[in-house]
Amino acid sequence: MTDLPIPSDQALRTATFADSPAAADDAFRDDRPARPERAGPDPRRTRRGPRPALLVVAGVVSLAVVALAGWQSMAVGYELAPGALGGGGPDGRRYEKPYVRGVEYEFAMDRSYDLYFSIRNTGPLPVRIEGLEPFGLPLARLAVIPATPSDMACCDTSTAVPFQPTDLPAGGELVLLATFAWDGDSAAPAPDAPCSRVWWSTVRVRRTVLGLTQAVELELPQALILRSPRCTT
Repeated sequence: MTDLPIPSDQALRTATFADSPAAADDAFRDDRPARPERAGPDPRRTRRGPRPALLVVAGVVSLAVVALAGWQSMAVGYELAPGALGGGGPDGRRYEKPYVRGVEYEFAMDRSYDLYFSIRNTGPLPVRIEGLEPFGLPLARLAVIPATPSDMACCDTSTAVPFQPTDLPAGGELVLLATFAWDGDSAAPAPDAPCSRVWWSTVRVRRTVLGLTQAVELELPQALILRSPRCTT
């Protein structure tokens, strides 16, 4: 009888692994205890959104910015309208053409020219009328005529009182009397041609709306017209 060789421990382990794949996996499994995870907060769990207080502050600031922009836009774009009244002094005469309509005076260097006109506040806000800006002819006097558009006695310039900044409510109308005087330093053109006229159909009114003061251009109900003294028509 032939003696069979006795397999070594390595051979036995190899045969066992081959016969049982699960056992082979177990043999190569690392049975050492798992390394503990590093202690610390989980960023996925600790990440938080903005605090409610910050959201409230951001919302208030955004509303304030929007309100400020709307306030500035309304104040800058706020317009006045020409009123229903316009005229001049006793020696002024009506002059109407397709291109201009107003009160006409014969031009002279040593005299003044009266022009009254009304300003209407058609918007929803109160307006403070601060005065007139220079616009060509020097302004010798600015006054207020205490009259309303429905007053048939308007406009008696003898009732005028010196102008002071005046609050004009929404829907209100103010009648101003402006007296212009020519001087040698005036930049306005004089009617020098044999039969010529010069006129002004707008004024610049300084007004305050929502605390913002600006000068805005206003069309006159009646233009101020100066005629050359050599013109007979």
